[in-house]
Amino acid sequence: MFKNKPRPIIIIVSLLAVLALASAVSAFIGSRGGGMPGGGMSGNPPSGGNSQGNAAPPTGRNAGPNAPSGNGGPQMSGSGFRGLGINGPVMDYARIGVTVAGIALLVLSAYGLWRQKRWGLNLGMALAVVYLCGAAAGLLMGGPMLNVLRLGVNIIQGVAALPVLAMGVLPSVRDLMS
Repeated sequence: MFKNKPRPIIIIVSLLAVLALASAVSAFIGSRGGGMPGGGMSGNPPSGGNSQGNAAPPTGRNAGPNAPSGNGGPQMSGSGFRGLGINGPVMDYARIGVTVAGIALLVLSAYGLWRQKRWGLNLGMALAVVYLCGAAAGLLMGGPMLNVLRLGVNIIQGVAALPVLAMGVLPSVRDLMS
């Protein structure tokens, strides 16, 4: 089965499969709330206020009839989409939908590459750029909510996307495509 396929095509198809697997793992990590702001956190917020990000009501000298109450602060949540009316479950469905679409495109690209079609290589390279940008952003945005598993997935996505791009621009690989 593999004897009639050139080695670069087998390598690129394998790397696209790694990207699809890493994408599925990344979606599972995101649905568990691990390492994401607003998800998976417990305990009291560091500001001493309530979970909505409001400050505690003033006490002592600042307390009075005209003092601001603890309910007048900005309404904040883990995702920045609360003002748009998008809540947690909608974001979960959107994340799952984007993940499924990305995996479907990776499978389509792998199929095109396996059939030695140029559109498969071009689609694979475009997806590799998207995954590389996402991995770079994930690596740069560690912050206080650093998750080792998410960091590992981002590294795997970056390491898998770079050879796809490097091999995809080689004239010898491009000549294999019809």
